[in-house]
Amino acid sequence: MQLRQYGPRLSLLATVSANSVPLIGVLAFDWSVLLLIFIYWAEAGLYGGFVLLRILTAQGTDDPEAYPDTDDFLFEWPNWKHALFDGSFFGIFWLFGGGFAVGMFAQAVGFAGLSARPLVSSTLAFGLAHAGLFWSEHILSGEYKRHGPIAFAPDLFDHIFLIQAILLIGLFVAVALGSPLGMIVVFIMIKTGVDLHEHRKRIQTNEYERHDE
Repeated sequence: MQLRQYGPRLSLLATVSANSVPLIGVLAFDWSVLLLIFIYWAEAGLYGGFVLLRILTAQGTDDPEAYPDTDDFLFEWPNWKHALFDGSFFGIFWLFGGGFAVGMFAQAVGFAGLSARPLVSSTLAFGLAHAGLFWSEHILSGEYKRHGPIAFAPDLFDHIFLIQAILLIGLFVAVALGSPLGMIVVFIMIKTGVDLHEHRKRIQTNEYERHDE
């Protein structure tokens, strides 16, 4: 009971902590915009990986009436087929779409600001945060019992579209304006705010569904 009670708070704390790593890097260690883009591109891949894990572990049943535009045969698929199908589209978009944008940006500004250690440390921090969110929001809350795999598929693309729009466009603008520190910090804070809003929304949904059972 205590784990379920404190899980949402710990997950929000993990989100803030993970997003604080790039912020500290920019303020204290002069991390470049290019490094930030690589960090958030890697984080988007981690996010997609944990959504696929939600799809694979879902034990509930999807209601066809809730998804009128979904083909009937998809409701008969096992979880691994959904994960393979959705993961293929996500992987293509993340690898080639995001990778192309990151590569073009790197080509334009050069690779001087790229370093492996901060990239690895930030990716590890985000990985731990997403693992904590998966455990608290999906397992402890019982979300995996209430929903089938189709329910989680939109999460794959909604988040990555939003985050890439905020970060890639925003950071490109920052570079165009000479990489002002204040603007970079603002974009990191906006990204953190979007993450917190999404997690709070999920927590509220899980609490409502539990009380409705």
